[in-house]
Amino acid sequence: MESFIDHFYVCEDLSKLGPLDIQQYPTLQEAVAAYQMLPDDRVKALGAKDTLPMPGCLDLVECIGGKDWFLSDYQRVPSWRNEEIQKTVSELQKLMPDAQWRTIRFITPEFEELFSLKDGESLLCRYMDGTTKNIPCYACFDDNHFYLGGRKLFHICQFAEISRANGTLYVPANPQADRPGTYEIYQLNRYGDADYRFADYKYAKDKIKVADYRHAYSGMLAEDTTLDDLYMLHNSDDRPFARQMTSLSMSDIIITEKKGKRTAYYVDSFGFTELSPRFERQLSKVRKIKRIEPER
Repeated sequence: MESFIDHFYVCEDLSKLGPLDIQQYPTLQEAVAAYQMLPDDRVKALGAKDTLPMPGCLDLVECIGGKDWFLSDYQRVPSWRNEEIQKTVSELQKLMPDAQWRTIRFITPEFEELFSLKDGESLLCRYMDGTTKNIPCYACFDDNHFYLGGRKLFHICQFAEISRANGTLYVPANPQADRPGTYEIYQLNRYGDADYRFADYKYAKDKIKVADYRHAYSGMLAEDTTLDDLYMLHNSDDRPFARQMTSLSMSDIIITEKKGKRTAYYVDSFGFTELSPRFERQLSKVRKIKRIEPER
């Protein structure tokens, strides 16, 4: 079986004006040795060329700002997502233990940090219609942009603003990763006959029924965000999801999730009243996940 990789190469300085100085090497070990001999003040690169009918080259590691960075660009090219490339990347990590993977920061529209993904890792997005998607993400060197799914380029704040406007949750797809905080808002059904709409908890406590509620919104919750902050956000003139839900009012319920703990709160006349864990579990069933679409 023909090898996918034709040869490896080292570019001495990508920032050089004019023709680049590129040397070819038959093995990865020789290419790494040549790469490491070059000074770190250059924008040097190590990559591979394939044996396809229309051959192409991709850098696997580059030196930026005096540091070596692994690149995940090969994951965005279907023909390069093969076992030989995977083995090459694994071997490259062993040969260059000090090199790092770029990271992608995920934030709120207020630039509050939520979590980070390693270049090439996947994001799990959950939409208001109940669908979820695993989407790989690829970093850019400027630390403020990333590719979602390999083609859509976003500024990290732009992505946060769009997600908030649409009620989309985004968390690491890796179940072992630390989960950021999230919240959900439940409101009484628009055409229901519940007689405690806009009522305080003292009046409503013996009347509240899970069946009276619908899932109205989901959002990301920064570590320092309070219930009062959420109330202000969802009562402003430019509140998110304004056409699909009313402003946050008495009789609405907020469920927060922090470090795996879910807590339900009734929006009261003054502040918020915590509801029982049993009611929270029952209410959470209102939000059902319809289907999981494949990773793209």
